[in-house]
Amino acid sequence: MRTREFNFHLTSMLTLLSIMAAFGLSFIACEGAHAASGYIVSVVPSPFNGIAGQTGRVTVTVKNTSSTQDFLILHPSSPSGWSVSALDDRNIYGDCNPTIDAGATYAGRFDITPPASGGSGTILWTFNEDGLLSNLKLDRVSQSVSATVPESVSTQAHRLTFGWSNGQQHILFNRRSYEQSWTWRAVPF
Repeated sequence: MRTREFNFHLTSMLTLLSIMAAFGLSFIACEGAHAASGYIVSVVPSPFNGIAGQTGRVTVTVKNTSSTQDFLILHPSSPSGWSVSALDDRNIYGDCNPTIDAGATYAGRFDITPPASGGSGTILWTFNEDGLLSNLKLDRVSQSVSATVPESVSTQAHRLTFGWSNGQQHILFNRRSYEQSWTWRAVPF
């Protein structure tokens, strides 16, 4: 915006505020009449320990300590490659957007999917007022998350020459199973 336009807008804003002050009005009084308040009660499970590539469930419980109104439970940051998806009271943006009665608690459910490569990090959860002009942040909680990659279930085999028996050469297989036990068997070569 050019300087002249900025000065015009600033002057207009100051004039509007002066008129409002003359009549005893303010933006603060308008917004503050129904100020939202509340906090995050719990994030369960915390920490979240999942399996790489498999979806798990997290429940974020919040409490409204003000009048009945709309709120947002958001996840503004999560580890790279992790997917977080609200399941309940979704708005057009896919956010959890419940209306919570005065003094009530609300449990929002989310699906958490770590990447196939696993990993760890932190998901930041926020509880916000769903305001007309802004979404005032009321509380925030960090949740540790991790996902492990399961061991391959496929059998690993190593060939060793075992020797001769009845004129035939045999191979000894060393077979490792998922349970970490070892089995040995001889097969004709």
